[in-house]
Amino acid sequence: MSDVTFFFGGWVPILRILVMGTLAYGALLALQRIFSSLQPFSDNGCEAPSVGSASPALLFYQGNWQRDAMRQERITEHELVGAVRQNGFGSLLDIEAIIMEANGKLAAVGKARAGDAGALLNDPR
Repeated sequence: MSDVTFFFGGWVPILRILVMGTLAYGALLALQRIFSSLQPFSDNGCEAPSVGSASPALLFYQGNWQRDAMRQERITEHELVGAVRQNGFGSLLDIEAIIMEANGKLAAVGKARAGDAGALLNDPR
């Protein structure tokens, strides 16, 4: 009966559990950080709200992709082209700008309706 320990077998097993648990928790946090950085683009269609974004973002303007803004808003070209189709346009040649509004919705503005582009560039003319 002296060979069997029923409750407390020493500090080594307890310390081993604490160390392994801490390492496992750290590994899970590191993996979560890695996988979230590998998935920079949204998967929820054309409505991809940017967390904490309080102002509209210009994502496409006069035939040019605004790559820095697209990366910051985590949106792909495919999602922008989908927004063009949803807004009733057939070609990017008809588009002056694509804007992600503060509420996360994508707006495609045609060249015929762009005017002087003051509202597109947040320039209150």
